[in-house]
Amino acid sequence: MDARLIPINACIGLLSPPGTSWPNPLYGAGYKLVALELPLGTAEGRVVADAVAFNSGTNRFLLVESKSGSNIDSEQSRRYGMVDPRQLVRYTDVTVARGDELTADVLYICLSENVDRILTGLDAAACLYPVLAVSDQRVTLYREERSSHLAAILADPVTTPGWPQTAIRVDEHSDMNEFEMIASQALMSEVSLGRD
Repeated sequence: MDARLIPINACIGLLSPPGTSWPNPLYGAGYKLVALELPLGTAEGRVVADAVAFNSGTNRFLLVESKSGSNIDSEQSRRYGMVDPRQLVRYTDVTVARGDELTADVLYICLSENVDRILTGLDAAACLYPVLAVSDQRVTLYREERSSHLAAILADPVTTPGWPQTAIRVDEHSDMNEFEMIASQALMSEVSLGRD
């Protein structure tokens, strides 16, 4: 798996139903993945959430920014904090109870080797979001004091059996050879089944 795609695949793993060896504490706490690459409008422009999860028991959204590198975009970080949770209801297929408080938390997920730079960048942007650092051995929450809800779920580092399974193999930055390999494998599978 391309290292750039590890954080988003880790996010998907943490939000997936049981059935894999990757831990899924966010799913166990009631979060369900409801969107990937969701464009959202704010008063200062658009932000695209890499992943959006929803917990129907607490009416809480989780906006996830997956960082494969060590730098953040300050403007993007600030826009995440401006997202109106009611907009998320309109753009996702979730049902909320009337009158219940609706919230949206922001979570950055990065490779553990980059966590210090991500934290420094968020500090400089005055966006003190919690950060989840992923390695092939554990997932660790930083700035747990910024989200008591996430801290309750991820209070201790979560041991992992290696890197997450690959749900997303390519993105817009992937080499064309990666796309060709996926298409070739699909075609060979169809031919082996005797299909045209």
